[in-house]
Amino acid sequence: MGGGGGEVCCVIVPSKWRPGLTVKISWLQGGHFQRDASGNVVMKNGNKVFIEGSWKTRTVTIPEYQAKEMQHVDIHFLPNDQVLVKLSDIFPEHPDYRPAYPREMQHTSQ
Repeated sequence: MGGGGGEVCCVIVPSKWRPGLTVKISWLQGGHFQRDASGNVVMKNGNKVFIEGSWKTRTVTIPEYQAKEMQHVDIHFLPNDQVLVKLSDIFPEHPDYRPAYPREMQHTSQ
């Protein structure tokens, strides 16, 4: 299930959408904390030593938006390193949000 995420401020977009508007998204995929021979996480200067995975980058088109939708920018990381970016005035948990936010299926006992 997806839904990790977090917040970073800030993004600047034009107040009026125009065709061909794109954004470059870069993200770190994978990585791990360095461990010593005993399996303990290695610390340096009081911080865990992190070994980065690989960086991915995609330039994606920003779909058309209206002024009222300039509340926040949502970035969806999809399978096969695809990325969807959109401006919205509702959050992913809202039932009218598209694409629909993934939900765990409710299992019923029979």
